[in-house]
Amino acid sequence: MAVVSVLVNGKNMRTGPQVCFTVFIVMLMASCVGCASMAGRGLLPDVKARQLPAVILGPDIILLEEVKPDDNSRFASLISKDGHAHLFVIDKEKRIQHIEILGDEVLDREMLGVMDGPGLNLKVDAIEHPSGRLRVVAGNKMFARSEGGKWQEIKGNRCQRFITVGDDLLCAFIANGEDIGSPKRTDWTVGWFILIPVVLWSNVHADKIVLAQEAKDGWTIRAVLDPETKLSAWSDFSIGSDRHGYLSFLYRMSGASRVFIVGFGPGGGGGFGGDASEMEIRYARVQYDQLYSRITDAFNPESAPGKTLTPWLSIQGSPLASMPFVEEQYERAMSLKFIGPLDSLFTVSRTFADLDGLIWIHNFALDDGIHRIATYDMPWINVKIREGKWAPHFDILTASDLPDTGSRWINDRGALIKNDSNGNNHVLLVKSKHGFWRWTKEMCYFLKTGENWSAPLIVGSNLGIDSRRSLAVDETGKVFAVWENRNNGVIGRWILPQK
Repeated sequence: MAVVSVLVNGKNMRTGPQVCFTVFIVMLMASCVGCASMAGRGLLPDVKARQLPAVILGPDIILLEEVKPDDNSRFASLISKDGHAHLFVIDKEKRIQHIEILGDEVLDREMLGVMDGPGLNLKVDAIEHPSGRLRVVAGNKMFARSEGGKWQEIKGNRCQRFITVGDDLLCAFIANGEDIGSPKRTDWTVGWFILIPVVLWSNVHADKIVLAQEAKDGWTIRAVLDPETKLSAWSDFSIGSDRHGYLSFLYRMSGASRVFIVGFGPGGGGGFGGDASEMEIRYARVQYDQLYSRITDAFNPESAPGKTLTPWLSIQGSPLASMPFVEEQYERAMSLKFIGPLDSLFTVSRTFADLDGLIWIHNFALDDGIHRIATYDMPWINVKIREGKWAPHFDILTASDLPDTGSRWINDRGALIKNDSNGNNHVLLVKSKHGFWRWTKEMCYFLKTGENWSAPLIVGSNLGIDSRRSLAVDETGKVFAVWENRNNGVIGRWILPQK
């Protein structure tokens, strides 16, 4: 048995493992005194003083008892002009389901169709355009329903995201590079398989984000992002329009080169691999009127003699630089490639075309001259991108021990932010807290009006890991929140502004 000496009341005492364990616990507690959270040390008085949003919560509405959606699928929802809420979801059988809600009652549940084909993109988007006509894209399917009518499938879907500018309906999607004549690049796969070196390569055209406008015979391409670059665009992108006629984009681009090692050792076989390509997060902004001016030029060659014109506009984006508030020693670790998914963590403001975003910070120190974040507080911060540059300051949205002692804000892959037509931001984040036997997880709603964030309002509990969710907001400020619970059920709830 190990024996140690401990100084007690000035005398050396020989003792055994039980006292050693007690001493260890006391020393551990003492060492954590200096590691108290920022909230615990009173360093976030402005965040702690925030008030709950002035809203009224409706009751929980069970939308689906069990859906078990695919790991990559998302929910999409909207509030139509008649005040009905609509949820669209893809279940594990690749069925596209629609649920319609009025008040606290489910009016209808119906299956629109089943996705087919390889390499399905399981993202969902929905819109009402024009008034009374609902549309949804889900993977490789598109459906539309006129007011009071039945759903009809629109064949040949390529759209991934809807967007409106004025009275026009646009959609964005990833186009095959060969179809639009983008440049070729060479992707490499390099590695070791046991003792054999492997080198493979392929020449591919770079895939691009395109913007298309609805026409009588389908969708007509109006713009292509970065058509001259050799990097391919990902399907993870954020797009939005403002009331001043600008379109803003935030998107990823990369190659597809990879490295790997496979081998055997004393303990058996194993290996690893990873992406070896350059990756960028890029920003682009364009006036909507430019789309039409380019179309006019393309059909009037005299306007640009000697040039080969395309019927679509080339939109050039630029890579985002490092965040100005990340301390220098953390810049490399705080790589932009770890931020995502962009389509749920960033939203375009309808008032200024800025992008508001959410970033979870872990083991990085931040300092913008107003706020300083320690590496162990693991906060969610609210950042802003304006005209292709990070704004110099950030807001602290959450931090450890806020709003109460023991609260933690996890790296929530379902985190969601959405801007409404009045420029307000709505957020859903998961708060966790350790109970006597297990951690509890609660869905929390935040509202930002002007420059002021609210305190978190608990809207749901019994959550699963990385609970899927969606937010629908109408022009009056009504919100319909949807999330997945621990039992793979889908719950909805109205969040209504106080009158």
